[in-house]
Amino acid sequence: MATTAEDLERNEKLGGMGCRRRRTEDARFIQGKGNYVDDIQLPGMVYGDFVRSPHAHARIKAIHKDRALAMSGVHAVLTAEDLAPLGLHWMPTLAGDKQMVLADGKVCFQNQEVAMVIADDRYIAADAIEMVEVEYEELPALVDPHRAMDDDAVVIRPDLEGQTEGAHSARVHHNHIFTWDVGDAEATDKAFNEAEVTVKQDMLYPRVHPCPLETCGAVASFDKVKGELTVHLTSQAPHVVRTVFSMLSGIPESKVHINAPDIGGGFGNKVGVYPGYVVATVASIVLGRPVKWIEDRIENLSTTAFARDYHMTGELAATKDGRITALRTNVLADHGAFDACADPSKFPAGFFNICTGSYDIKTAYARVDGVYTNKAPGGVAYRCSFRVTEACYLIERMIDVLAEKLGMDKAAIRLKNFIQPEQFPYQSALGWEYDSGDYPTALKKVMEACDYEGLRREQKEKRERGEIMGIGLCTFTEIVGAGPTRNCDILGVGMFDSAEIRVHPTGSVVARMGTKSQGQGHETTYGQIIATELGLPSENIIIEEGNTDTAPYGLGTYGSRSTPVGGAATAQAARKIRDKAKKIAAHLMEVSEDDLEWTGEGFRVKGVPDQQVDMPKIAWAAYNNVPEGMEPGLEAVDYYDPPNMTYPFGAYLCVVDIDRYTGETSIRRFYALDDCGTRINPMVIEGQVHGGLCEAFAVAMGQELPFDGAGNIQGASLMDYFLPTMVETPHWELDHTVTPSPHHPIGAKGVGESSHVGGIPCFSNAINDAFNQFGVSHVNMPHNAYRIWQTLRELKLDQRPEAANVTPFEPRRKKGDDQPAPSSAGVSSPDKASTKGMEVTLDRTYPLDVPADAAWELLRDVRQVAGCMPGAAIIEQTGENTYLGEMRLKVGPVTSSFKGDIEVLGVDAERKEMRMSGTGGDTKGSSSATMTLTARIEDKGPDRCELVGSTRIELKGKLASFGGRMLESVSDRMLEQFVESFRNHVAARGEGADAEEARRRVEEGPREMSALTMLWQMIKGLFGGKR
Repeated sequence: MATTAEDLERNEKLGGMGCRRRRTEDARFIQGKGNYVDDIQLPGMVYGDFVRSPHAHARIKAIHKDRALAMSGVHAVLTAEDLAPLGLHWMPTLAGDKQMVLADGKVCFQNQEVAMVIADDRYIAADAIEMVEVEYEELPALVDPHRAMDDDAVVIRPDLEGQTEGAHSARVHHNHIFTWDVGDAEATDKAFNEAEVTVKQDMLYPRVHPCPLETCGAVASFDKVKGELTVHLTSQAPHVVRTVFSMLSGIPESKVHINAPDIGGGFGNKVGVYPGYVVATVASIVLGRPVKWIEDRIENLSTTAFARDYHMTGELAATKDGRITALRTNVLADHGAFDACADPSKFPAGFFNICTGSYDIKTAYARVDGVYTNKAPGGVAYRCSFRVTEACYLIERMIDVLAEKLGMDKAAIRLKNFIQPEQFPYQSALGWEYDSGDYPTALKKVMEACDYEGLRREQKEKRERGEIMGIGLCTFTEIVGAGPTRNCDILGVGMFDSAEIRVHPTGSVVARMGTKSQGQGHETTYGQIIATELGLPSENIIIEEGNTDTAPYGLGTYGSRSTPVGGAATAQAARKIRDKAKKIAAHLMEVSEDDLEWTGEGFRVKGVPDQQVDMPKIAWAAYNNVPEGMEPGLEAVDYYDPPNMTYPFGAYLCVVDIDRYTGETSIRRFYALDDCGTRINPMVIEGQVHGGLCEAFAVAMGQELPFDGAGNIQGASLMDYFLPTMVETPHWELDHTVTPSPHHPIGAKGVGESSHVGGIPCFSNAINDAFNQFGVSHVNMPHNAYRIWQTLRELKLDQRPEAANVTPFEPRRKKGDDQPAPSSAGVSSPDKASTKGMEVTLDRTYPLDVPADAAWELLRDVRQVAGCMPGAAIIEQTGENTYLGEMRLKVGPVTSSFKGDIEVLGVDAERKEMRMSGTGGDTKGSSSATMTLTARIEDKGPDRCELVGSTRIELKGKLASFGGRMLESVSDRMLEQFVESFRNHVAARGEGADAEEARRRVEEGPREMSALTMLWQMIKGLFGGKR
């Protein structure tokens, strides 16, 4: 790093480390010149789309392909039966488990891949998957991980029955994956038994999804003549994918070519190998043509790798004055139907054992149990380093819980328990060697910048006035840079990384890396490292990543390992080149190497400033004038195996104000101080911190992928899954300290995920701090307005003084608000006996300009009423009060049919009220529903009445995955058309011109219902347009 004024000026000219240099790659991205997987077009390419299961758990009785195969443009329908002869119907996971590529005899989670249709274009493929009929025998679904190891729990993985040894530990139950523990259990128990004070808290870290801008996809092309496979795909670790593909297919790795072009975000979601990659590859091998598969957003959210889903219990033992003596944690990890976590092989719970955080805790014990459930597999490091987010959340929440019990200030208890600067390198109770840090300085700097004492005084005053204000602190330590191969590997391959640098004769540079950017700015930051190390302008340095044919083998980008590992390899490769350049410089100046010193741009003779040679001249000489016995050229490769992890840290402060009547939270201030060691590009660092804080805000305040009791994923679309826009995103204040890593070649520690790791508990601590005054120790995430309002309501804090006797108004729910608030005391487990699906409640009143008696006469006629619903009809009467009905709904060019039983439960002529129930499903078995309806006609005067309806609908299967907001909006559009038709039917029974016109409209029938039209109407409504 540059230190003197002369060095700084030179470094600025070169665009080296420490400069606020604009990102090289941004120019092509903002001009639309990026090259993503979906941009790739190959001659003769066909397209794949998946038939997916509507059920979370079901046996497949039969798959009927004939109708799909008969369609023009359809080439194949592949199932597990087709893949089995090739041995490709199952595949290994990165966690040492195995996973179905296509459902083999049964499905284990909703939207699981059952078959792939291959067609001339994606539209034909999308139509054809509707023509594949799958017969299912639905099985009970296991959704609650707390019931996973009950004696009577359903068997999710019959392929593992009787297997008592897992990849990481003995298996004690058919749904048990592993038990992993670390620390001294006996010493920890002793410390708790002797402790003056103990606290214990249950907490849920809900299932969330990284939801990158670009979904996953692949273009596979097999050359039968050469026997070579080329796959362009969305991967954060292309070399690992190449190895897996070779292992799966039997094709020599030298003939497998993986190319990861530009990637539109990853956040851990694109580390693993997905069935789509494999089936597209098999299809290309079978058909001899390139095959493209691109998933849609719902598929991405519901089937690709999730994050978190940790049910945690934390305990702290301490003295009365707040000195922590021991930590104990117990975690139940929900891994879904297959263990597909992307963790280093020896760490089934990732680096969760960093859960002692920034604190000097002498005794600790952590245990994690992993179990199977009927949910999609995953467990990726969503913008964190292998479960560090969960670990940080647990310890930071527990510090606040302890402070609250002791009546201590939450900053004071942290300062009392910090690891002190002089203690580094520090050996933690759970096995990590922290390399460096200065936690007290960081926190004190934040407290001073924000006037922490003044904020606490303000909070006290507001509480006295009945206002709700919270102050959240988080002082986190992250462990990144996986990792030393003695500890870390994936599928047996050590987690080193690599850089190959070539200096051309004219002094320009091309560097090829084993990492893979997904938006982190590698082309800029790696170039700055090389510029500083070789004294060559960064604008003449090209960085290439993602192509396994040209890049040296590397383990990829995730867990903030690019700079700690890939950046170190870059610096060391550059230094190898500089060592050779020094020999060439000595040869050119005819002096000894020992007589030379590095100037930052070349070499000069010590004490003779005028006798020097710069790097461009040395580069030219490397190809025509080298010392005797030296090979020409100026290039080097380095495989860096780090001696230790790196440990970035930070101190954050968040101030929130909560509206007690609506649950709305205002993030008044967020101050983030990060220490990532040496700062390569402050502008890039700030961008990474901003991005991490935005995602931290999303997770803490709104994100969740919940499931109903039948295993239906709720809200797997952006209608319900919360992604903050510029409207919701708070303002960030950034700061930093610099504590270089002592073992890293340039002292850098990594920063891409720190703000996500630290931001989430800071937001949550602020919310919980606001509720502490009411005796609440913990409120689970996500802290959306509806959940906060429900907590306020439970505490009877939501009513205005002047309206204490008025029934409170329930605010309209927002994105991510579909689920009820969790218990304010801890984890709220699902109803263990529940098998309910997605529930939609509709209470509506519609004015009718027809006489009440005429409307009632029509309402009593079930056949006529059914005819008012677009696409609906009564097929036959099956009993005195029972009927068989049908409804057809058009979705684009495909029409879906639904059949079901309808029963009239009661008719009250005096009140003009009828009650009905119905149950049924679509004819392909992908969705089912039950419904109860109460409809009443209210007389409002001559020729005027109201149709008042109350409907409760429970949905299961594919329809349930769309979430409450979308289903309610679609239902409203359907009811509006029903009421219009109902009004026409009533009017048609009268006399005159109006009745004649009504009869004409009745004869035309209700307008055909198109789901796409309804969706467009909803979109216009959301953005203020007219319906």
